[in-house]
This record gives sequence, structure tokens and C-alpha cells, in this order.
Amino acid sequence: MRQKNDLILKAFERHFQEETRLIHFGVVAPILENALFALALFRKKEQKTMLEGKEVLLRLIAYQSKTGLFPDAIHLLDHGHFSWKKNLYLAAVFFLVCREFDRVIDKVSKEKIHESCNLLIEGLKKLDLDGALSFLRSVLMKEEMLPQFPLSSQEEADILVVAYSLASSALCLKIEERLSLYVVKGCPYYQGPFEGLKQYRGYPLKSLLEIALTFEEDLKEEKTILDRTWMESVLATDLSHLEGKAAKVRHKNPSENGDFTTRAFLDFPKGATVAFFASQATTFDPEKSVYTIPLRGMYEEDAHEIGLFVNLDPSIQVLIEEAKSSIFHEKEAVTIHTSEQKIPLKFRVIEGEGKFIGHISLDSRPYELEKGGIFDRKISIRTVERAPVCTIELFIGWNQEKCPF
Repeated sequence: MRQKNDLILKAFERHFQEETRLIHFGVVAPILENALFALALFRKKEQKTMLEGKEVLLRLIAYQSKTGLFPDAIHLLDHGHFSWKKNLYLAAVFFLVCREFDRVIDKVSKEKIHESCNLLIEGLKKLDLDGALSFLRSVLMKEEMLPQFPLSSQEEADILVVAYSLASSALCLKIEERLSLYVVKGCPYYQGPFEGLKQYRGYPLKSLLEIALTFEEDLKEEKTILDRTWMESVLATDLSHLEGKAAKVRHKNPSENGDFTTRAFLDFPKGATVAFFASQATTFDPEKSVYTIPLRGMYEEDAHEIGLFVNLDPSIQVLIEEAKSSIFHEKEAVTIHTSEQKIPLKFRVIEGEGKFIGHISLDSRPYELEKGGIFDRKISIRTVERAPVCTIELFIGWNQEKCPF
């Protein structure tokens, strides 16, 4: 745990201001991140840092409102706006400080911290919460509510990770069962509901869950782990023993939010993925590995209505009829070549009339954080002209299936 905590403290150091002895993002001194900083200082387990952590925590308590909740930042004390999630995470900080360091904190300070924690919990009881947030509150209140709600986003998986660090042994087993459904089998990657997924320079941002899934000796500073994620990971305990059950290829459920239809991992060590974007009405036949994509109504000339984004990585090639090209047509075979597999692709029109051209170009996914850069190879199908009612079938052999047409 020491190695992980050192990496966490490095993230805090990049935002520490000597003048205030606090963490700042620009001119803003956020309450939650400073509380997380205090916990990381405690966990360094040196007399000096534990005293510093205690002082930071006591300073923050001065900004607690009469309702028990904390504002998002020091300068927002009188604004009356309180983030429910941040206050739950703040309660988790108090919970862990009291549990791990009760014996090393002086009596007066301990009483202030316990009083503040109890006041915060009372404030949280009055909130109308559901899903993962409600579950985390129940854990803070030492209730044994089971995590039976469906996850809707990566954020909710991270909230379960925080709850895991606070829960009883019996409840931890139930949380592990739930999280295992959203972890790729054999690899420390999240593969659950797509809402909230982001990319940085072509690779998925790592979440709190993925930090917890990684063996401590394998943790290192990476561009795909943001400083805020490192900071929040002080609330995450080790989950490297968790056996994932999710497949490397995941298709969106009909009721699920998110910008794309399918995400698949191409290279686990690098985290390379491919993401498929299509109409919200798209259906997938798992036996044939075929997508049915209805195109309805008017269309913009030269619109790329279907797109597949592949990491722009030297180990991944896209060939058309086994040759390099930038254009393909209906029923021509496209193949994505990786170091370990070949993924075939082909399309055809099955309803209505339409003229379409396939393109291989350079682009970036819609949820790429580094705007203006080119981090993906885009395989898209462009509409030249089509009838108001037109349907395309797109075969993608995710598991090297043979094309049925």
C-alpha cells in the first residue's frame, strides 16, 4: 500500500500551494480533494505527515455547514450548493481516518473529527438518493443493504469500489460478486455500461476500479490516469484478486445510455480498443455477428452514418481485400490485423436503395479528451445517396466468425 500511496501523494504535490498549505485547482481550493490529501498524509505514517493530515482535516471542518454537508470548495461556503457524491466521499474519508488512525490522534482533535463525521452522516440521511449513492450511504451508516441495483455507468462502479473499502467482510463478498460482472475476464479493465467512458490520446482513461484491480507493484504514473483519479484512489482498497466475468467484446443494452454500440479490447497490455458507433436502433445477431442498421428519413449529403474507431497503433493494420487502401465498397472484405488476431468486416444493403462508400481515414472518437488530435483509424460508411427507408447489414467477426454473405 505504501507504493500506491506514494503515487497518490505525487498527484497531490502537483497541485499543492505552499502559501495556503492546501491543494488547489487554479485559484479554487476544493474541500474533497483536500480531505483526500489529509488521508494520504496520514497513510504515509510519519509523525510529521500525520500531524499535517490532522491539521488539514481540522481546517476543513471549519467549512462544514449547519446542515452537516460541505460545499464543493472553500470559497463556496455561503452559496448553499452541495454535491451529494462529494459529501459521501468526504464521509468515507472521515470513516477511514477514524478507523485507521483513532489511536494516534489527540483527544480534542478526535472529538472534533467524530462530531463532524456524525453531523455529516445526519445530513446525508436527509438526501433523496438511489442506486450506488444510496448504497454507499447505507454502508456509511453500517447497514447491510445488498448491492442489488443495476449499474448504469462507470462512475457507479467506482462508487461501489469506495463502498468496498468501508464495508464488512460479508458485504465485501457481495460487492465483489457485483463488480466481477463488469471486469474483463483475465484483465484489470472495466467493461460495463458505456456511459461516462472517456479516452485520452487514443486509450481509455483508467478509473478508480481499474487502479484497484491492478497489482500494487504494477501501478505507475500513466497519462491515462488523471490526477483527480489518483487522488480519489486513496479511497480504494486492493481488488487485484477479483476474477472478472465480462467478455472482451461488449454490446450496448437497448435501455443503456452512451455514444456507441460496441466496445472490444484488441490489446490488453496496451489497453487498445475498437469502438463501433451506429444508429440507436441498431440490433446485433450474436450467432451471425451481424449488425442490422436502419437508416430512416432525410440525410445529409456525404454523411458518415456508421463508424468504427480503431487505435492508431503501429501494431494494428486495416487492409481491404488484403491490400492497403482508403476506400471500399459493398461486400468488399475489410480486415483489422492485430498482433494476435484478425477481425473481418463487410457490409451490404438489404432493404431499400442506396449508394454507400466505405472509407479508411484518420480521426478521433467523440469522447476523446484531447481535442484536435488524431488518435484513431476510422472505418466509416459514407452515404452518397439513399432512399428514405434503407437498411444495412454490417458483419464484424469479433471472434473470427465467417461472414454469412
